[in-house]
Amino acid sequence: MGIVVAIDGPSGSGKSTVSRRVAAELGLAYLDTGAMYRAAAWWCEHEGIDLDDEAAVAEAVAAMPLHMGLDPEHPTFTVDGTDVSTAIRDPHIATVVSKVATNLEVRAELARRQREIIRFEATGQAGSFSEGAGIVAEGRDITTVIAPDADARLLVTASEEARLARRAGDLEAAGKQVDAAALRDQVVRRDRDDATVSQFLTAPEGVTLVDTSELTLEQSVERVLDLVEEVADAAAQRDAEEDLRAQAMRAGLADYELDEEDLALLEADGGLPTSDSVEPGLPVLAVVGRPNVGKSTLVNRVLGRREAVVQDTPGVTRDRVSYPAEWAGRRFTIVDTGGWEVDVAGLDAAVATQAEVAVEMADAVLLVVDAQVGIT
Repeated sequence: MGIVVAIDGPSGSGKSTVSRRVAAELGLAYLDTGAMYRAAAWWCEHEGIDLDDEAAVAEAVAAMPLHMGLDPEHPTFTVDGTDVSTAIRDPHIATVVSKVATNLEVRAELARRQREIIRFEATGQAGSFSEGAGIVAEGRDITTVIAPDADARLLVTASEEARLARRAGDLEAAGKQVDAAALRDQVVRRDRDDATVSQFLTAPEGVTLVDTSELTLEQSVERVLDLVEEVADAAAQRDAEEDLRAQAMRAGLADYELDEEDLALLEADGGLPTSDSVEPGLPVLAVVGRPNVGKSTLVNRVLGRREAVVQDTPGVTRDRVSYPAEWAGRRFTIVDTGGWEVDVAGLDAAVATQAEVAVEMADAVLLVVDAQVGIT
């Protein structure tokens, strides 16, 4: 399994340049998720879609034939056979891309594609750019939504003054005129808009903050490389320790009488399921609430079949139970839970604990109430 490096940050923080350099240094693929939203905005305008029509935009993006080259030295973006690598960097696209990026259905579609790309590179499937070495993915919600289990999770940020100066320098280097007011609108307003649907301005738990305000590009790259190499070394150490434990356990089995089936299982190197053959995790929705408010009935309604047990007696559902589900064409896992109560003991306390575990593990939580039980 290759390494996955997730990097988030605001506009002008240097995350894109640093991400490309780090990917090139380590021989990893490079995924620019921000460019995917730019490409989506370009595609919608190319197709004559009103960007204020959220449903039409979502439909167009779902059908967008986007191909991305993941070479960090020369990333490319092609839509329906047209190379848009330059077009998506136009200042006009920068001013309208937030209309696409804040569309929740668009985010769900592009998130699905991003996870597929990351998994494709990390597992080294045939045709992957990195041949299984891994990938650096950068954007706004990589560390929290797209790849929360990434080996390295970093938030690259900088002061507003530094970010504006860097973006102005980029435009000047490209021979474009810099309008201070327009630049501030592009950088500050866009970050404010995007922050309504993703968290990238402060580092959540488990994400390392890298402030590049006072760092040169080379210093920023070195800082991130050091952090990634620390993670890679720790992962390699864990793998080595696991191998040693496995060897010790196998050696200890010599004292036991093993039948042919046991021996075949031990000798079947690679015969057990691997991450290559397992479908990526689907979003998880936990359904919670007080006893007997209709949680299981709602779960059955979502499933479209009678799967969860429904009784008039409170407390029939005692453990959390997961079901594969689909709604409006989107697949996810729905978790039915027992009634959640406070200040209870015994079995009721165990049921409440299971509900709390479901909440902790879920991507989203649906709280069910009724007129009699209420929300408290």
